[in-house]
Amino acid sequence: MASPFIPGSPADIRNTKQIDPNRQDMEDLNMDATEYRPDNRLLRLREVTERTGLSRATIYRHISKGTFPRPRKLSSGTIRWHSGIIEDWINTAGTSGT
Repeated sequence: MASPFIPGSPADIRNTKQIDPNRQDMEDLNMDATEYRPDNRLLRLREVTERTGLSRATIYRHISKGTFPRPRKLSSGTIRWHSGIIEDWINTAGTSGT
């Protein structure tokens, strides 16, 4: 008979990695402390299209021209954009001629 699961016990694998909540594991995000913003999170393509108002095809066209931030590849078939980078692009897109 299996032993019962007890939160906080050595069998509780959720507690195996402790993360400093003030640090937010910035190495995992490939960012240094000067780039960190509390709202930084990883966005899916759907969220990027919603925030920018651009279609999927237009986003990829801008990426190929070098006028839109490239996504981070997390795994095979999984890409994400940092929300702060997308917000910066939105704020500067009108002045850069894109």
